[in-house]
Amino acid sequence: MKHTTRFFSKLLVGINITLCWLTVFFAVYYSQGEVAITALSIIAAVIGTYIGVGHMDYRAVLQSMKRDVGMGGYYPSADPNTTTTTTTTSTDTSGQDQ
Repeated sequence: MKHTTRFFSKLLVGINITLCWLTVFFAVYYSQGEVAITALSIIAAVIGTYIGVGHMDYRAVLQSMKRDVGMGGYYPSADPNTTTTTTTTSTDTSGQDQ
């Protein structure tokens, strides 16, 4: 499996966070509280999205390793060599009071 450095996404996150912090600085300097709050929430959203996507990528890697190697992960794998059959029995209750 090829190791990725995620250089482009790290670069985009870094640029966006830097621009947001500059916006916060100038918003506070010019007494624009609403703009500062918005910029801080954008920082939280960008970092949260980056971490969330990284978590989903990590889960996908774990799932692919489980399928290839047969390791236990989130979902236990069933043994393909064994088959399970279920037997059901039914009783006739047509003549009984309920």
